[in-house]
Amino acid sequence: MKMKSVLTPLIWPLSLLLAVTASPAFASRKATLELLDTIPQNRDGVALVVRANGQNSAEVESGEDLYYEIESSEPGYLTLIHANSHGDMTLIRHADPDAWFVEPGSVLRYPSASDSFRLEAVTEPLGTETIYALLTDVPVSVEDISVSGGYHMSGIGSGRVEALKSYLNNEMTQGGTVAIAPSTYRVVAEAGGTEFKTRFVVRHFADAKPATEVTPANKVEVSPSSQSLSSHINFRSGSAELTRDGRRNLDVFGDALSDKALDGAVFRIVGHTDDVGESGFNMSLSEARAQSVSQYLKNQFGISQERLQIGFEGESAPLVPNTSEANRAQNRRVEFFKIR
Repeated sequence: MKMKSVLTPLIWPLSLLLAVTASPAFASRKATLELLDTIPQNRDGVALVVRANGQNSAEVESGEDLYYEIESSEPGYLTLIHANSHGDMTLIRHADPDAWFVEPGSVLRYPSASDSFRLEAVTEPLGTETIYALLTDVPVSVEDISVSGGYHMSGIGSGRVEALKSYLNNEMTQGGTVAIAPSTYRVVAEAGGTEFKTRFVVRHFADAKPATEVTPANKVEVSPSSQSLSSHINFRSGSAELTRDGRRNLDVFGDALSDKALDGAVFRIVGHTDDVGESGFNMSLSEARAQSVSQYLKNQFGISQERLQIGFEGESAPLVPNTSEANRAQNRRVEFFKIR
């Protein structure tokens, strides 16, 4: 992080503190949200709202300035928990609890205009992020839940969330009150930064008729009414290891497959190569790359393996003739087929 003057505010990517504190990543976004949804609350009837960039369900471009607005119908002290699209969590609080005391009818903004830094939306990972606002009648202190960190943000793991739950339960048994409100927003790539946008992938598959499975088991038959998407998800040369661009493009698919519109849909992931190298090696490589994609979606987004099947075609099904490097680049791809 490069230090800048107050006149040129510090820029904090929201994932920065996670890397600095080296807190353990949680299992996946799905598992993280399931855990956060179990944080206890007993303050019914509170109209608590949190918005990213002043909007409900905002879409924020990677690198764009990011801020949160919080409103409440009742007074209380504020704590925020952020979860990114891969399930990494950040606790956000003010060093001075009174600075984050929310008054009814007022809007609390983070970062505020007086803060000497600003946040920007991350460049990686892309996808849907969730911000939880916790309103309590006494301040939640960093010491109470054993989180180390600086002025505003600390990376936390599942153990710290369990400690927070225990702390809040103890407060409630002593008459304390807790209200919680989650809000989601989507971080998308800058223009041209990814092959597709999440909304396009969701719309593309939401009403698609399934492809038909055929023998051998690694293949699917595509009828005119079925739909697939070919994505040039990049891997290191001769390897099944995803590149940074490959991860960003795959984040789009992970975010789309997590969307309610595709809930329960089953996909066949089919790997392809160009014609460089021995055909048997290319067949194995296409299988390994399809497996790598499936594992990434499971680990980072919590997509059930029952929803993901593997196919591989090696160099046998090119989109275009392998007559130039540009054509070969088109043929090195991963296809997604909705099969049910």
